[in-house]
Amino acid sequence: MSPRLLTKKIKNSARNERLRCSRDSEIAARAGRLRMQGTGDPYQPNHGGLPIMTLHGDGCVAVPLEGRAANDLSLLLSLPPELRCLIYRWVLLMSPVRNGSPDPGYPAPVIQKRVFRRLTEGADDDDDEDDADINDRNNSNNNNKREGDLDDNTPRARRATTATALLCPNRPLCGIPTSLLRSCRQVYHEVRLMPFAANEFVYLTWFASGLLTAHATVTGLMRPWQREAMRYVRVDVLGLELLEAAELRRWAALSAAWTGLRGLRVRVVSPVGGELDARGTTEGDGDDDDDHHNNSNNDDECRERPRGHDRVRQAAEQWAAGGALAGMKTLERMEVELAVPSWGTQAKLEFGRALQREMRRGGSRAVVVVVCTAASPGAGAGQGPPR
Repeated sequence: MSPRLLTKKIKNSARNERLRCSRDSEIAARAGRLRMQGTGDPYQPNHGGLPIMTLHGDGCVAVPLEGRAANDLSLLLSLPPELRCLIYRWVLLMSPVRNGSPDPGYPAPVIQKRVFRRLTEGADDDDDEDDADINDRNNSNNNNKREGDLDDNTPRARRATTATALLCPNRPLCGIPTSLLRSCRQVYHEVRLMPFAANEFVYLTWFASGLLTAHATVTGLMRPWQREAMRYVRVDVLGLELLEAAELRRWAALSAAWTGLRGLRVRVVSPVGGELDARGTTEGDGDDDDDHHNNSNNDDECRERPRGHDRVRQAAEQWAAGGALAGMKTLERMEVELAVPSWGTQAKLEFGRALQREMRRGGSRAVVVVVCTAASPGAGAGQGPPR
């Protein structure tokens, strides 16, 4: 072989080796990036999308391979998912929702922070029962008290219960800026559920009752993934909306839509002479009845109530059964405020017990607590955005 041909062959071999090394380096670099992002085997063929992360049960979010190069250049997306979630939450809290007036001639509804306290049979009995799950109370004789558990009768225990309550008056009422949602597909899928999971959705009685507003908004305007992502709701209703068939159908529709709801606060208002007011009784409702107070924690206390409470229990059972409240399988806590003039403390507590019993028959594990308003702060009271 001539020296010229030998030199040419050596040059071709060197060029082929450089090309092979360059191709292997590119594959290795891409494999390292994909492994860092948890996208699986980088040598799989391009199937149109690679999973990124899972948020709030929304499933795997897929980003096309051709859009990966642009995302790799983003400083935000180069951060770990935990840090990105913290940034998204601060953006949420810095973007309060401002209530607009439905009509220029009418003022906008004012959503204020509403602070509740647990309604008890005695004037000074705020600590007679902890707000924990009712199963803990039923099984207290079978389970040993864990080390560090607080005595329910101590002020420290009450403060700890209030601080960790599932339903609190300081839930945000904020949104995510549209510019952030439209920045890229990955950011949209990571942040779109956050307002629904963190906010408390408030439906007040304004031009219509809160029940009508909630039904029209949740079942008529929201998409299924938005309804499923809702976690906390506060709604004001009228007394007749717990009894009439048409209103109970609206409750049933909401119960079917709120498949992911964890906490529900309901304020029931019944005027004098209303449906619920007519079912009330003031006989035997006095807080000074010592015999009745001593038997308040017995399992068969419902049989010791005045006969007038039968109609109160029937109203609660009718609401729970007709409204399919047990259909909210993920519901953990339900707080009910009863603004009914003729109902005393005992009648309201009996309503809550009957409501919880009926929901338990349907398979719900929610704890029903009867509350009353502890404070009515002004429009400027408290911190954070208007509620």
